[in-house]
Amino acid sequence: YLGGGALNDCAYSAHWTMEPIMFQPKGKDFADMSFGPLQGYEGRNYVGSSEGALSGEGKASVTQKTGSEKLKGKAYSYRMEAQVTDSGNNAISTVSSAIVHPASFYIGLSNIKNVKGFSKKGDTLKFDYVCVTPEGTAPSSSFLPQGDERKLSIELLREDWKEVQQVAWNGRLTTRYERVMVSEEVKSVPLSGSLSKTEISVTPPKGGAYVLRLSGEDAEGRDVITETRFYVTSSDWYLWSRDFAEEITLTTDKESYEVGETAQILMRSPLPKGRYLISIEREGILSQEVKVIEEPTSVLSFTIKENYVPVMYVALSSYSLRTDSPAKNYEDKLVSSLYIVEN
Repeated sequence: YLGGGALNDCAYSAHWTMEPIMFQPKGKDFADMSFGPLQGYEGRNYVGSSEGALSGEGKASVTQKTGSEKLKGKAYSYRMEAQVTDSGNNAISTVSSAIVHPASFYIGLSNIKNVKGFSKKGDTLKFDYVCVTPEGTAPSSSFLPQGDERKLSIELLREDWKEVQQVAWNGRLTTRYERVMVSEEVKSVPLSGSLSKTEISVTPPKGGAYVLRLSGEDAEGRDVITETRFYVTSSDWYLWSRDFAEEITLTTDKESYEVGETAQILMRSPLPKGRYLISIEREGILSQEVKVIEEPTSVLSFTIKENYVPVMYVALSSYSLRTDSPAKNYEDKLVSSLYIVEN
């Protein structure tokens, strides 16, 4: 009560939910590292509830068993919402949460360290990894597997999209794309178990979007998984993920730039080659040019100028050529212009 008395014998109810979260140990040494898996999705789920009466001191203790998490190697936040109702039917609520870690330690994985900007197919890409507890310290030997079980699996996965045709409700044949992850390289090395950086390397054989996956186990057999995503350029025509076939995707190599730096932008186009109108904009068009780009995947470079501050936009547009007469059931829904804006 506001007067300081305990709400003894008052009814309470508690409800538990859980959801996956991104976790990163504190410390500047881990600021640019990846922790945990990227693939997979799970929303907030209800996991349990309890009710009862407060003690004579106005207290109660509630617990929830963990272990029903679906995403391996992922940290979860368990959230408890409690409500207490007094004899006058007045209710008050509170919320508390706790992080449940997937294992005794995490694997931290750096960005590509030997290539600036975007790498090319055939490049040997080097990364560093560390083993670290949730508190940011080195894992003790009791946290690590022993003997031959102390190993690290390194897998290089390339994103691919397969065309799938199906019959729609109206009997027409429709096309959709399903993402599949193609394993391009797999190897096993001894797990360092150290907070000191250990170097590993992989070689992407093709252009495309890649996921580098490091996995192992702690001493209790719990999964330790970390993934990082990167892009590789090449002259290969590659079907990138997209909601529409008319989409050009632009990806910057950094989130922000200083004046004088060179911004590299990865262009991914559904056109094997084409003529593109490239413009730099901010409160109007600052510059524009028409450029022939011979590859579907290309890196565009721009020097950041003073008048680009605080934000600048890069826009690309192009067109595709019809190679045949439209089908008889063509409904004039094809959009041939390709356009995207990103900062």
